[in-house]
Amino acid sequence: MFLPRLAVVFAIALSPVAAQADALLDQLRREAKDAPVVAFERTVRTDMLSGKGPASSVQVDRFNASTRQWTLVSIDGRPPTVDETAKHAKQVAALPVPGFHRLSTVMAGAAKRSTDGKGRTVYRWEQLPAGALASLGPDISTKLSAEALVEDVGGRPMVSQMRVYATQPFSIMSVAKMNVFNLVTQYRLKGGSAPFLAIQTSETDLSAPFGRGIKQKTQANFRPL
Repeated sequence: MFLPRLAVVFAIALSPVAAQADALLDQLRREAKDAPVVAFERTVRTDMLSGKGPASSVQVDRFNASTRQWTLVSIDGRPPTVDETAKHAKQVAALPVPGFHRLSTVMAGAAKRSTDGKGRTVYRWEQLPAGALASLGPDISTKLSAEALVEDVGGRPMVSQMRVYATQPFSIMSVAKMNVFNLVTQYRLKGGSAPFLAIQTSETDLSAPFGRGIKQKTQANFRPL
């Protein structure tokens, strides 16, 4: 999974049961693991509130799968500066390329299976494994839970949505406190190929000493190239 800069709540109709030896989950895991890294254009809108006041920005970048190269296209509708391009290059180099293939890192480990009010399958992970959620800061993966919504799309079961969230506030390096963390990723089908990452939204509320806390909302829209 990809964490933007720094909800959909499923109504569970049946009590969760252990999903051991679950053929469907095994199939979904294989599909994600075997999915290719694809080219895309990404538009990210960020709305932030900090001690400096409110701020917002829109950034567009592209990833070329054949050359494995990133291009920062624009910031707030204008060409990026040299410093902005260098900062972007450093950030993307420190993170795995986002995409459907990253789902396999989140879906590892024991899951519980249930059905929502519409009869759709939902898998839930009480705790993510270390490194499941990539970020530029400390690894907070083990502080988070996840829910995958499985739907029949085009005659095949697929994970149409993955939600990663904190069930309660938690501390980060004994200095900051994450009060709210909610990351929702939606996937779509493109022809007969593997599902692709389409939309990713996040909401975070981080408190820190000396007014350095930040509340932030982002929405990233991905367009396959």
